[in-house]
Amino acid sequence: MTWYKVDLTLGDVTRGKEIKISDEFGELFMSAGGPRGAALFGRGMPGGDMALYFSPAAALLAKVLVAAHGGEPCQAPPKEGTTPLVGHQDEFEMLA
Repeated sequence: MTWYKVDLTLGDVTRGKEIKISDEFGELFMSAGGPRGAALFGRGMPGGDMALYFSPAAALLAKVLVAAHGGEPCQAPPKEGTTPLVGHQDEFEMLA
């Protein structure tokens, strides 16, 4: 199964786009009963940009949201420097 990444510019971050996407995913997550394996992670990038990472189960749950924000297939992010945003606490272990 495939991870997906949504890249956000510093301008996107300044306008709160990561909060909007995180909130929308959180609503989908809760509506689906908090499925295991569906998690959203954030990672700061150089220059103030940010990347949001959807686990494979999260990408499936939120495929319209991911597509609407230009999500692209990617590898799982490394644990170091990555923050869990939505999901179960133990799902941080799924990171590379």
